[in-house]
Amino acid sequence: MAGSDIFLEVNTMKTLKTLLIFFLFVIVLSGCGVRQVNESLPNTADVHEKQATPKEDFIPGFHPFKDDPDNPSPHNPLVRKYGDIPEVRTYIRLKQKLAYGHGLNIDEAIELYTAEYHLYPSDTTKANLKKWKKDRERYIRLAVDMGGPVLTDSRNPIVDPSAEEQADTKSAD
Repeated sequence: MAGSDIFLEVNTMKTLKTLLIFFLFVIVLSGCGVRQVNESLPNTADVHEKQATPKEDFIPGFHPFKDDPDNPSPHNPLVRKYGDIPEVRTYIRLKQKLAYGHGLNIDEAIELYTAEYHLYPSDTTKANLKKWKKDRERYIRLAVDMGGPVLTDSRNPIVDPSAEEQADTKSAD
């Protein structure tokens, strides 16, 4: 039994040595292709020429739903696609309101889905619009208060930096 343990231990050591030699051999071979630090990269001019230039209307940091809904930028993708129409302004305004954590009342929800259906017609949007109109009729019939929010965004709201600055100046007074 002791002889077989020694034999197993010797074979394990030989295997480990073989793996170590193979590992060192791979490291030596991979080091052969090292270039000097100050040597230029091959074909760098070709790479820069092949890179796509940014679109003229691309503005870094521009977010279409942070645009002013009363005076949307001509760079806004919605304005570029559909023009400066009331549906685009309504869609931007109500999407901003949702994104900032304010809920929409039922009339605003109907406005949002009407604008969305005009911009992006789909069966789902049409069904949602129909549902909100039916709910509005039922609320009127049952005399339910329609001033409160009925549609909210479940994600974390976007923090408006200008509102934080205003709060800081008020607290400093």
